[in-house]
Amino acid sequence: SYFAANVTPTHPHALGAAAGAHMLLFVLYTLGAPFLRVAEDAAVVDTLSGGRLELGVGSGLDPLEYDVFGVDFALRHTITTAAVNQLLRALRGEPLGAHGQVLEPPAPLLAGRLWQAAMSESGAQYVARQGAGLILARTASEHGRRTDENQLPVAQAYLAAWQESAPPRIAVSRTVVTVNATRRPSGESCAPAPWVTRYQSARVIARGAAG
Repeated sequence: SYFAANVTPTHPHALGAAAGAHMLLFVLYTLGAPFLRVAEDAAVVDTLSGGRLELGVGSGLDPLEYDVFGVDFALRHTITTAAVNQLLRALRGEPLGAHGQVLEPPAPLLAGRLWQAAMSESGAQYVARQGAGLILARTASEHGRRTDENQLPVAQAYLAAWQESAPPRIAVSRTVVTVNATRRPSGESCAPAPWVTRYQSARVIARGAAG
């Protein structure tokens, strides 16, 4: 995210610093991210990490961010589809442009570790047809049902549409709330860390402004 508090906007740099010790999942929004720059950054991090990068992409859910870039929020899926197709071409080493330029450093195997976010059954079917892993959102509560109840049909649609020889992949995104380390007397809950409250307040304000 470009404007959310407590979220680093420079994913490749942060991941590059952690590349020596962790399995990496790089999730980004296609808004405002030129596909060739994304492909280059991802290829570099994958090289630094010894081929352990898992690359995730999504359209984004915040209309305010689209407004800043002067892009119609209603076109987000069309924009994402075009960007992902170009991203895959670059990662696979296919010729780009009139002079047949190819991505450096090469990262052909990274295309097989692509993940895409989807919140609907049709979106999940599209992800499966792309041969990508499915990322389920942190929350999807609608009509009084829990997130897992709403997301089950999405996961089932993805699995039904999967045609690849490799096993399907589903990632479940959930928020982990950190609390102060000070122990409370029995029966009292721990207070959330201050930044959690600030982040939740910021999201409430942003959603209210979006109408």
